[in-house]
Amino acid sequence: MQARIGSENKGAQVFVDGARRGYVYELQTRGLALEVGRTHQIAFQQSGCEPFETVVRIAPDATTGPSISYQCDFLPARFKVVSNVKADVLSSLDGRRLGSTNQEIPQQMDALSKPLKLTVRTPDGKSERRALRLKAGEKVEVKVLF
Repeated sequence: MQARIGSENKGAQVFVDGARRGYVYELQTRGLALEVGRTHQIAFQQSGCEPFETVVRIAPDATTGPSISYQCDFLPARFKVVSNVKADVLSSLDGRRLGSTNQEIPQQMDALSKPLKLTVRTPDGKSERRALRLKAGEKVEVKVLF
């Protein structure tokens, strides 16, 4: 019996009962073969995303395969501005304070990667700008010395 996979996350790996079966993009074309009359554990794994698992039961008298949907829940990215002075870390887009130097700052992600423009400002008014490329689930460090 062929199951249909619905997902926009084409790079996710698909596992059935612990065995790797391929990537979403491959299985959307050919379908995912599942044994009739059994319950199967289906897992999706993709870098930067929370693991996702579901259980699918194929009845012995089933005439059509199930549809299985997967959507990535992105892991937060983290970054740290390492500096020789204590300073505020601000978003260059809206001026919002994100945190301070020498501390880890989490960022919610709505994609596997996204750019982030920062301004690092000392109490005496000195500032430096940096651009980062954050990836979901990863940690980035950048040095800013005054």
